[in-house]
Amino acid sequence: MSHAIDDLELYVLGALPRDAERVVADHLTVCVECLTEARALESTVWALQDALPAPPPPAALRDRILAAADRPAAAGLPALPGRHVSASTYALAAAVLALAVLSVGALRQVDTLRAEIDESRAIGLRVSQPGKTWYMSGIDRWQGIGGMLYAPQGSPAFVVFHDLAPAPQGQIYTIWLVDAEGRWVRGSSFAAGEGRVRMVDVGVPVAGFDRCAVTLETRAEGKREGPIVMQSRFY
Repeated sequence: MSHAIDDLELYVLGALPRDAERVVADHLTVCVECLTEARALESTVWALQDALPAPPPPAALRDRILAAADRPAAAGLPALPGRHVSASTYALAAAVLALAVLSVGALRQVDTLRAEIDESRAIGLRVSQPGKTWYMSGIDRWQGIGGMLYAPQGSPAFVVFHDLAPAPQGQIYTIWLVDAEGRWVRGSSFAAGEGRVRMVDVGVPVAGFDRCAVTLETRAEGKREGPIVMQSRFY
């Protein structure tokens, strides 16, 4: 059976002509491999959308705040002697405080969004390279998470994980490659951070191996001891 790999990216993005879209949709109902690939691509697309910054607040809102700060005190009110503070002063102080709070929060949000966007762009550039891919599915209590292993031509292999929670205290995630004789070769270890998508280099060449997996370990070196979180088979 032929596969629809070449059309999956356009299908997930909704960029295929209607007839071609029907063909791919029909194919996905009978091909588990292409369906798994499509789900992984869909997770990446949603993550990239979530990383895009929200539109800025309307300029009219800022203008209204500044206008309130400049508005004179209400006419006809008697001025009190001594430590009298006018309504316009209160308005100005409130406006300045509001803008200051908004600015600090906005700057923090912008910094976070910039980091997420930079990472998303880096992921996008790397996954666009031609090469082979394998999807690792979470097993047992880790069902619902996963990772797509990419092996670009002429470049180091890497994994794009989705929905991977931070490792428990004192443990780390470790990538493994397994050969036909059942020998496990250790790759990179990482703790995983917050966020829907995380990219990690495999750390070793994938040529000559039959499977890939991720485990939870308590040490950054040595043989495999922890439980398998996700795994796949090379085809």
